[in-house]
Amino acid sequence: VLEPRHTTIGQCPVHKRWIEGCAKYGRKVWHRVSPKPRVCAGTVLGGVAPVEKFLASFTAEMTRTDFCNDQGVLNVMVHTGALGESPTLWSHEDGPVLSLNTAKEKDDATRARTAPVLHFGHSSAWASRYLGRAGGELKAAWRREKAGEDVVVVETTPAPVSATSDPVAGGSATSDPV
Repeated sequence: VLEPRHTTIGQCPVHKRWIEGCAKYGRKVWHRVSPKPRVCAGTVLGGVAPVEKFLASFTAEMTRTDFCNDQGVLNVMVHTGALGESPTLWSHEDGPVLSLNTAKEKDDATRARTAPVLHFGHSSAWASRYLGRAGGELKAAWRREKAGEDVVVVETTPAPVSATSDPVAGGSATSDPV
């Protein structure tokens, strides 16, 4: 799923640090992918066989890069053809997943009430406030509207993140094991 189109890879200092700062990629790869849209590593969807194929390729590339940032690696793979077949990329603005990590309130607050899937990693202040205020209400309304359908609501609480895994400091965006 693409992140909001208001910022390309090249306009995002965090993506620059993740990609250019990866010893296996560096400035050359950074320049190649910088005009492209950002792809969210937290929203990979698909059938079992395609996802297994993706995970095998992704895991091999993560290993080859000595575990550079996962989202940086995914963006390089998507935009350089390293995944083989071109994956389907849904837009943030009208696709099935609304990723709120770098979304802007003025653009996405209304759609957040009706998006089929909300993805959120606690990096947006307005989205944190919005989901804290309206999350329970949205979940209850959704379950009422979808009564009788196969519906899954997944809620997670992020594990504590150490200073070395701070994505802003250039570490992994994942939490350390507890």
